[in-house]
Amino acid sequence: MRALIDGTEIEFYVLNHSDLEEFLSALKAKFKVVIFTAALREYAELVLDKLDQDNQYVSHMLYWDSCHPVDERLVKDLSETGRKLDQVVILDNNPKSFSKQPETGRPSNNWNR
Repeated sequence: MRALIDGTEIEFYVLNHSDLEEFLSALKAKFKVVIFTAALREYAELVLDKLDQDNQYVSHMLYWDSCHPVDERLVKDLSETGRKLDQVVILDNNPKSFSKQPETGRPSNNWNR
């Protein structure tokens, strides 16, 4: 894919994990799926368009501008989701991302091909 981000053209690839659709379908059956990413909106929306092409799994997205810098890291403040925190779980490969509400966080592994 090619995108113009902050005036710079970038090229990137989006690869779906073989179990992604099954995973998202199982999540959607029980939960409201919200993506909270530290990426810029322009990039994140292009990636999501590839991962959820029919807009059937993800109900809402939060981006880089909803994160807060803490000790040179971006922290995702889950109160930004507008949901009750006792009903929120965040999966993230960076535990510092959910350090503001660590009780809601579950660390995940990176997935790289």
